[in-house]
Amino acid sequence: MGIRLGFGKRSVEEVCEESGVSPNLLVAMCNIIAERDTTPDVRSLGKEELRAIVDYLRLSHINYTDHYFPTLHSHIHTMAAGLSEKQQQTINSFYDVYEASVMNHFHHEEQVVFPYINSLVEGEKVENYSIGEFAKTHSDIDERLADLLNIIVKYLPDSDEDMASHTVLRDIFHIEEELDKHTLIENCLLVPLAEHIERGEVEVSAESGKEDYLANKAETTDDERTGELSAREKDIVIAVAGGATNKEIADRLNISIHTVVTHRKNITRKLNIHSTAGLTIYAIVNKLIDIHTIQ
Repeated sequence: MGIRLGFGKRSVEEVCEESGVSPNLLVAMCNIIAERDTTPDVRSLGKEELRAIVDYLRLSHINYTDHYFPTLHSHIHTMAAGLSEKQQQTINSFYDVYEASVMNHFHHEEQVVFPYINSLVEGEKVENYSIGEFAKTHSDIDERLADLLNIIVKYLPDSDEDMASHTVLRDIFHIEEELDKHTLIENCLLVPLAEHIERGEVEVSAESGKEDYLANKAETTDDERTGELSAREKDIVIAVAGGATNKEIADRLNISIHTVVTHRKNITRKLNIHSTAGLTIYAIVNKLIDIHTIQ
């Protein structure tokens, strides 16, 4: 968003003013990313904030195409060198399909969604399209990444170091997290605010709702800030990574299924990891399980 580091003890409002960024928008985006169940009040935002969201998403596309994906592709190629020819083909082919699906997603946004939003901001009417069309067809692109994670884990080369494999896992884990943020910003800000403007409900100024919005910001516990798991939660992660169902975990740990579900919700909130594949990678990277035990 153009905010540079080194802002010292200046307030959010001061930093945003210097950078030409809406404080309301910055707070809304940070809350969405930090507290996934937060739903911002788009009445505190307006057309300029909608334009800024599009600019932010465009820059994020450049990060993926110029940095994240080329780096991951290079690391996958290095890792696959230790696999059989068939396994190399499986990994490389699946990655190519995955990257193509993400590029198609970005292309649709660049060619259809963003131009529509720019027209909306300028007050121009576009026939036969609304942001609702995007919302109906919009899929979470990180779901395909979870499939890629599963395949990478299954075909990791059997070596003493596994450094190349761990590098790939970290790359994928990072991209999964970043794409998840991308989807959150679209679903929780871009679409609701565009719908709000489509209905002509933009009379409230961008500043008017800031105090109420900040006052309603939910507080997080120390554990949630640090992401520290309890011993029981680590047991749950290990079991999930091993493929156990909630009922199997409950029987193994002698607790109720409801307790298992509660633990899993807490784990998700603390780690911001929502898929079984993601928890598997977390368990491997943090040495909770041995990668060679994964079936």
